[in-house]
Amino acid sequence: MSLSDLDAIPRHSYIQVAALSFLYYDHVLTFPAEVSRMWSQPISKNTLLFFLNRYVAFLGNIAVAVITFAGVSTTHEVHTSSLTV
Repeated sequence: MSLSDLDAIPRHSYIQVAALSFLYYDHVLTFPAEVSRMWSQPISKNTLLFFLNRYVAFLGNIAVAVITFAGVSTTHEVHTSSLTV
């Protein structure tokens, strides 16, 4: 890993925080309209696609944020010891 790679890590985190902030801000702003327009309709293919599109991104980005900011490693290190017979 080079020094330029290490410099990019905080920038990537800041960009991810900004993107998540926009996503959740949009959800907060549009939630009242969603309740009045979508929740009162019977379940159809269109409403199902709307909810899948809206909430898969919402919940999926929570998992991405936890992995990114909690320091969870996505690489697996295998330590082996040498055995002599």
